[in-house]
Amino acid sequence: IIHYGSPQVNKRKVWGELVPYNRLWRNGANEATTIRFTTDVLVEGQKLAAGMYTLFTIPTETEWTVIFNRVLDQWGHFYYNPEFDVLKIKAKPQSAEHQEYLKYSFEILSPTAANVAIHWEKTKVPFKVELEPAKPAASGN
Repeated sequence: IIHYGSPQVNKRKVWGELVPYNRLWRNGANEATTIRFTTDVLVEGQKLAAGMYTLFTIPTETEWTVIFNRVLDQWGHFYYNPEFDVLKIKAKPQSAEHQEYLKYSFEILSPTAANVAIHWEKTKVPFKVELEPAKPAASGN
């Protein structure tokens, strides 16, 4: 589940101006974006426990840092504290068709994996989320 405010491009240049490069972004409007997983997952191959996280990014022209932070109910990113980061991954921005309102989508890759895509203006940034493989049952021998 992703909860976010959906700002509009409204004839503005988003990347590098409205949302500056190399600076923390709350990934939406108003309250910081949250993402919740009901089971343990792998995000770009790294373990992330089930739970709710505040989602931040640091966009650049060639690579974004996607941050999962355990402090919830943040307004914007004004009180962001990296001490509470649980996971940071890297994602590559891609050129995309114009998207007037910020949108998050799930691009299904398989029954157990999807790309979460952040799409706004003419940029889309996907990152892979997959179910953590089940652990083999302990043998009773």
